[in-house]
Amino acid sequence: RAIGKHCAWAASMAWAALIFPTALFLGPGDETVFLAICVLTGLGLGADLIFPAAIQADIVDHDAAVSGRDRSRLLFAISGMATKLSLAISICIAFPLLDAIGFSAKGESDSSALLGLAGLYGLAPVLFKLAAIRIVWRFPIDETEQNRLRLLVLRHGQATQDLHSERIPN
Repeated sequence: RAIGKHCAWAASMAWAALIFPTALFLGPGDETVFLAICVLTGLGLGADLIFPAAIQADIVDHDAAVSGRDRSRLLFAISGMATKLSLAISICIAFPLLDAIGFSAKGESDSSALLGLAGLYGLAPVLFKLAAIRIVWRFPIDETEQNRLRLLVLRHGQATQDLHSERIPN
């Protein structure tokens, strides 16, 4: 709470970005080290699951305060579509990349293919996380701004309710 949602999420992503590259140094029999990498990067997984939705809610409040309309369903639907689209695109990119480096899931991969796999696993997420950190770190809605937005939304909601109660006789 002291540093805000966006900074906490960025710190979590930075933590994972520091740990992921250690996968490049894994070799046969390094299951315990791989488990440690999974546990250490998994510590930040909660932030990846919670903070995006919380920040989306801030954006919904911002939109409601600016537009005077509740478009939360539309905004969350767009977000859900973007999430699913990003997963589909990642598959469309990952499998051809694995094929291009010569990786075979059947165990017929040479050392360069395995190094390529380690690079894709250990470095590609870091590049995406660094880009995300840059975007998230600059997110303009902090706790003070969120409180201001909530007041605007609540006032607008009360004004709308008052307007309807004046029109509809009891």
